[in-house]
Amino acid sequence: MADHGLFLGCIAPLRFPDIERASRYVFDKVNGGVEDIDGLGCCPTKASFTNIDDVTALALSARNISLAEAEGKDLVTICNGCFSILAEAKYELDHDPEKREQVDEVLATVGRTYKGSTKVLHFVEFLHKDVGISKISSTVKHSLHGMRLAIFHGCHYLRPSDVLGTDDPEDPQKINEIVSALGGKSVPWIGQLDCCGAGGGLRAREPDTALTILEDRIKAIKDAEVDAIVTPCPFCFLQIDLGQDALREKGADYSIPVFHLSQLMALAQGAKAGEVARMSKTPRQSVINAIQGDGQ
Repeated sequence: MADHGLFLGCIAPLRFPDIERASRYVFDKVNGGVEDIDGLGCCPTKASFTNIDDVTALALSARNISLAEAEGKDLVTICNGCFSILAEAKYELDHDPEKREQVDEVLATVGRTYKGSTKVLHFVEFLHKDVGISKISSTVKHSLHGMRLAIFHGCHYLRPSDVLGTDDPEDPQKINEIVSALGGKSVPWIGQLDCCGAGGGLRAREPDTALTILEDRIKAIKDAEVDAIVTPCPFCFLQIDLGQDALREKGADYSIPVFHLSQLMALAQGAKAGEVARMSKTPRQSVINAIQGDGQ
């Protein structure tokens, strides 16, 4: 029986099912022992629930964690937002007895309780620590051949660092090492630890402001002369991919291919591009061909 449960979140399965397929493909290739858990719900997003009723929001997170606890599994997430929300909820429940008591009262109405025995892991952390770089390297079928890549970590992968503890918040290296194991090269760029502009509901509430923030990032990435952008977050992927399309509509010359990290890994491991890297507004077939030859 697998000792890790997969928390998909909303964006990947609903907006980018190829990211979901890529993630499943990667976990299978590295024998990661990651399985589905029945009944998981929204994480839930801070932009809505938490700002309205923090106890209800915590209860929703606690319910998800309790489902993993019932199966003796840790949770692995493929989304920065889901990761930070669930991990921060766990931290609060483990350190605030009053909130935990309030949440348990809510959970009792659906026959559940929070124990605090399950870990919440970002898939990068899981791959880097539990699977290991050498194992990842051994699964590579199509090396990235020194491909120059801009890593876009995203805010919620690293911060708040004292709670999440995924990587060095000032000099993160885990994604760099995974990219290197695939044969690629992580290229530093100005602003690489800054926001994509989408978080906190800004993309929905102030789309022009969100696009302005993104353009600052894209300018810097373009100056770094990379082959593609890679991010561990489906929401950052959405913002960077669709945002570049919106900037092109305004006359800007931005067309840098972007991939979720699981997609890049799956392509390097031999997955068919049409299954794991199909949906994007910004063209990326040239990068797929560079990895796989004919792009499958």
